[in-house]
Amino acid sequence: MKVTQIYTGPDKRSYFRELTVPTAVDPASGRDLLEYLPSTGTGVSEGGVSRSSHDWHNAPRRQFVAVLKGGLHIETGDGAQRTFGPGDIFLAEDLDGQGHKTTNTELPTRLLYIYVPDNFDASSWV
Repeated sequence: MKVTQIYTGPDKRSYFRELTVPTAVDPASGRDLLEYLPSTGTGVSEGGVSRSSHDWHNAPRRQFVAVLKGGLHIETGDGAQRTFGPGDIFLAEDLDGQGHKTTNTELPTRLLYIYVPDNFDASSWV
């Protein structure tokens, strides 16, 4: 299973990186499964403003973001751009530096956040 990470590089700009989540096949469903993902909480948001844009900002905390409905267009500090739609997941970890920009691509945009603890380490997923 692939997840996109948004992280801060040594130059304090944000970047995208593809992560491969370690999964096992669930014998009951046949689906790839990450059985346990440590978390400190969850949240949900919904944006209904057409083409709502959030200029340069940092992630408020380390969090997985799953797009449930609508979509987001994200630009990182190095100029790379990606669009995330329903079913896409990214790990926002650019807590300092320049940050990233986001724009809603469809309305409403509904997001699920899974907050990860400070000691969570996804570096082995690269």
